[in-house]
Amino acid sequence: MFAGVSRALQRLAALGLLAGGVAAPTLLIGWPALSRHQQLSDDVAAGLSNLAKMQVALGRERHALDGVALAPAVENIVFAGDGESALQAALQARLVDIAAAQKLQLLSSSQLALRETGGSRSLGVRISFRCEMEALQRLLHGIEAGRPFMFVEVADLRADLAPASAPAGTAPMIEATLDVFGAAAPPAVKTEATP
Repeated sequence: MFAGVSRALQRLAALGLLAGGVAAPTLLIGWPALSRHQQLSDDVAAGLSNLAKMQVALGRERHALDGVALAPAVENIVFAGDGESALQAALQARLVDIAAAQKLQLLSSSQLALRETGGSRSLGVRISFRCEMEALQRLLHGIEAGRPFMFVEVADLRADLAPASAPAGTAPMIEATLDVFGAAAPPAVKTEATP
């Protein structure tokens, strides 16, 4: 078939066929991958654009709410007060009320550091007490089911077994230390009066 064609043209034709044989599969595989990459890049760019728009809208909403008093419904779910010590006092007072309702006496109470994450604030108190298991269950229910919202983050419980002199059937006492946290209202924004 190639008898009348020079050797140089045969080599050139072979190189052309080889190049075509390599280029065709590369394009058949590579073209859809490049197309998908472009589509994903466009989707990411659109998502970033939407995120920027939402952040601007959120900034406007936050600015509009600066200095606005909390609605009564919000005040019922978070601890509010002027300063960290007022917030801690409100949380401690609420815990004392819950414990008193269960006829428990707190042995000790200490403040935990105020935490701020992602625009929300929570304050904590470590309380220690001694009680029976049923009283502990009622106390935990009172903490986590009541308002303002509180939650127990750490619980250290130890059974204090009844001494041999205790009457039979006496339930063991529980020595408990709880780290209780509650949601805190955002700090009030102070605006300077203009003359």
